[in-house]
Amino acid sequence: MAITRWAPFDALTSLERGMQTLERQLHSVLGGVPPVGEDVDWRPDTDVYREGDTLVVRAELPGIDPGEHLEIEVEENVLRIRGHKRFDREIEDEHRFVRECRFGSFERAVLLPEGVEPDTVSAVYENGVLMVRVPVPAEMTAGRKVPIEVEEPRKPAPRIQPD
Repeated sequence: MAITRWAPFDALTSLERGMQTLERQLHSVLGGVPPVGEDVDWRPDTDVYREGDTLVVRAELPGIDPGEHLEIEVEENVLRIRGHKRFDREIEDEHRFVRECRFGSFERAVLLPEGVEPDTVSAVYENGVLMVRVPVPAEMTAGRKVPIEVEEPRKPAPRIQPD
C-alpha cells in the first residue's frame, strides 16, 4: 500500500477548473462571444498555500480599487472574494489589436478548515495583489503521528492432495 500526502484542495481546484471549462463551452455554444467588458467566466488567478500556522490565499487583482470594488467575507468555512474591475477607458473595436485584459465582476470561493474564526482573518492589498491570511485552528497545526503496522504477506496454506 502506498502512502500519499493529503492535499485537501487538489480535488476542489480540479473540480473548479472543470466547471470553468464547462461554463466556457456552454457559453460559446449558447451565447457566442461575451460582450466587450463583460467576461462571464473571469476569476482572478489565485494561489492557496500554508505558511506555518497560517493559510494564505493570494489573488492577483491588478487595477482594482479595494476600497470600492472589493468585498471579502468568511461564512460557514468559505472565504469569498468578490469584486468588479472596471474599464479605465473605452477603446473602439476597430482600433483594438489585442484584447487580453479582463474586466467585469468576479468571485472566488476558497474552502477553509473547520474551526476557523472569521474575526482572525486579515487581508492586505498591495501592488495589485490581495493577500488574505487565515490562522489555522490549533488542533489542525499540531502534527499527529499515526503508527501504521505493515503486515507480512500471508503464505497460502499447503494444499492436501487426495490419495
